[in-house]
Amino acid sequence: DPGELESGKPFQYSATVEVKPEIKVEGYLGLKLEGRLEEVKEEEVDQRLKNLQDLHAHLKTIPEARPIQAGDFVIMDYEARLDGKPLEEGKGADYTVEVGAGRFIPGLEEKLIGLTPEKEEEIEVSFSEEYGYKKWAGKKILFKIKIKEIKEKILPSLDDEFAKDLGVYGSLQELKDKFREEVAKEKKLLYEGQLKDRILDQLLSMNPFDVPESLVEDQVKTLVSDTKMRLAGQGMTLDQVDVSEEKLETDYRDPAKKQVQAFLILEKIAGQEGITVSDEEVEDRLKQVAERTHQKLEAVKRYYEKNEMIPGLKAGILRERALNLLLEKADVSPPQETAA
Repeated sequence: DPGELESGKPFQYSATVEVKPEIKVEGYLGLKLEGRLEEVKEEEVDQRLKNLQDLHAHLKTIPEARPIQAGDFVIMDYEARLDGKPLEEGKGADYTVEVGAGRFIPGLEEKLIGLTPEKEEEIEVSFSEEYGYKKWAGKKILFKIKIKEIKEKILPSLDDEFAKDLGVYGSLQELKDKFREEVAKEKKLLYEGQLKDRILDQLLSMNPFDVPESLVEDQVKTLVSDTKMRLAGQGMTLDQVDVSEEKLETDYRDPAKKQVQAFLILEKIAGQEGITVSDEEVEDRLKQVAERTHQKLEAVKRYYEKNEMIPGLKAGILRERALNLLLEKADVSPPQETAA
């Protein structure tokens, strides 16, 4: 609201700005929670071993021209046609399909079973209205197929020699113990994450307050940006998953508001409990980022400083420490068994 601007006289004006709300947080220590840390199951360790065994398998070409079976790896050329016209997004050359794995085009993959090499085939697939790729949803598409080669997977034996060949373990038991340790660590992280979610739910329920719209908007933008980056990491875009940026912004509004409220509560608790973040802690976190992204520490530092990301990183560490304190002080008991 500007006033009159006159030469030689003070200029006065008023402005409306959004500020962080003044909040009061009480009763946050000793929160009562229910949770149980799950034990490691032997089949979970065995699955890790099987996954590693699969990773070290090799493919062997089947010399005889037998029909394709489930579990085979097939090298093929294919081209999709709609109303007689080829679809640019529906073709591949020397494409490898693991038959039965469910990772190829649904409706087409299962029809590969029984085909033989070097014969050209035509397979029609009807896609439902709910099919994920909207350009093909509700349509009948003809696929021209040529099987070029069939391979089978040869698995290595799970024994001490297998473990030793990895170059780190002295025996199969040592490898299994390592997997058991990894599974236990993951279960603990999941368990603690669930408890932290319950802590935040309780805090938000006990301390309701409104937040400035600008903070919610900023968090929505962050969530949308994170989603786009995750998709880009998989070589995909929002268009390819048939989601608009506007739809994401709408979907993320409520979660963003909840996150902003949680951030403000945790920052308030950190202040009340005298929690601070040292330069060494920031340095350690930057080292973790460097290791995770396979970059040099100095390059990561320059990036964070150039983009003014250090304050945000520091605030994130502060909130983590506050939440860890609340978990440490919480009263956790196993869930009560419900009567059958």
